[in-house]
Amino acid sequence: MVSFDRAFGVGVDTGSATAFENCTTATTCQVGTPSGVAGGMNAPVGMAVDGQGRILVATSQTHRVDRFSPGPTVTVSKALTPAADPGTFDLRVDAAVVRAGATNGQSGSLQVADGRM
Repeated sequence: MVSFDRAFGVGVDTGSATAFENCTTATTCQVGTPSGVAGGMNAPVGMAVDGQGRILVATSQTHRVDRFSPGPTVTVSKALTPAADPGTFDLRVDAAVVRAGATNGQSGSLQVADGRM
């Protein structure tokens, strides 16, 4: 199954015509603005993903290749008190479940956007 992760570009979050943004909520992302600013895309013609998960985008109008790096990974864990507690729970970062049905001492990870290229 494929699902929306994020939109990168100028004006995709707040609609700014000059700011490179990172939108992570599909229902609120806006149409981007063609731009020559860092991270802006104007007539993209090719895309690739390198071995480190970075996204490379070539544009014909700005004659360059922009590189977008994945954000850092956040790991959350929870220790139950008392440690023998047999309960389970979902580990969450905001609304994202990073591990469903976790038990004592388990952890989960989530990659987050940091807004850097």
